[in-house]
Amino acid sequence: MYAILNADKIKKHQADVVTARNGEDALENGAFVALGELEDTGLGRDTYKIGKLAATTTKWGMVDCVALMYDETKDERDFRLEPKQIGRVRRFPAGGCMTIARKHVAGSVVKGDFLALKASSYQLEKTVDKTLTVAQVLEVCDFNGQPSYYIEFIK
Repeated sequence: MYAILNADKIKKHQADVVTARNGEDALENGAFVALGELEDTGLGRDTYKIGKLAATTTKWGMVDCVALMYDETKDERDFRLEPKQIGRVRRFPAGGCMTIARKHVAGSVVKGDFLALKASSYQLEKTVDKTLTVAQVLEVCDFNGQPSYYIEFIK
């Protein structure tokens, strides 16, 4: 089973949704990604290249693809963005909130901890450096049986 997001609990500011083509790794919804250069995909819209986060990443977002399942034995937990596949990425403004799977945060965190982009990964990690902070943990919770964090984006 792959990670799911609680988009129904998005509060405050709505995120921008952009189109992006995945790189070499299969990614689950909720993975944090670097958005690289634009590429021409023939879709008639801007399409970013997805890559791993880096210490210098300034343009980033979270994989949040629509998982339509036509097989009644499957649900959104059976979805992942395959390599080279085109999907969507949410770019949250400061103040935006979302419930994400704990697997998208490296290590263990508690309510009130600050999070930064983890280099060479698709995750966030705990930080004490306010200049690196991109989110804060508001709640440690369970979403439909999935260990989760409810986070607020800082920048």
